[in-house]
Amino acid sequence: MNQSWRWLLTRLRTRVAEFMYGAAMSWVMTPHMLKRRAELERLFMLMTTSDLMGISLSPSPNGLRLLPFLVPQILYWRRRLALWDE
Repeated sequence: MNQSWRWLLTRLRTRVAEFMYGAAMSWVMTPHMLKRRAELERLFMLMTTSDLMGISLSPSPNGLRLLPFLVPQILYWRRRLALWDE
């Protein structure tokens, strides 16, 4: 019976430690990941928009494959760049 209590306490301690680690990492990593996502979106929009204007930064078939993802975000991207420049 003593070993079952030790096993239960060890398992509980492990679960609490995992929960605390996850909570700490979500608090630290969230701003970093949001900033990283914004940078990647900016790069994505730059590459696809430049390809649509005829300035090829990437191979043409890739730009055509990305075109359906680009169309809904053009207005949002322009607004965000205008606010970013201010």
